[in-house]
Amino acid sequence: KVTAQSPSATAMIPSGGKIILYTDKQSKAKQVTVPDFTGLTVSQANYLATNSGLNIYINGNTSNSTAYSQSLEKGTKVDEGTVITVSFRQIVNVE
Repeated sequence: KVTAQSPSATAMIPSGGKIILYTDKQSKAKQVTVPDFTGLTVSQANYLATNSGLNIYINGNTSNSTAYSQSLEKGTKVDEGTVITVSFRQIVNVE
């Protein structure tokens, strides 16, 4: 019997995202630290999120873009499986 999960049942997660299920009341959510996604490409951010035990929701333009903001500040402790919104914008070359 599942007693809890992370993220919550109403949270939107990306395709292939990670859901943590707890099957006893003694289990506690594992805490992970939110990394800094700023300046990363979409693939780099996905890789970092996966290796950090987090899910990311990608917001904005994903073609030739980098992350410029995230919904939770780097260094924040959250439950494993939490969804972080990472916003991307196109890289503009100024000559």
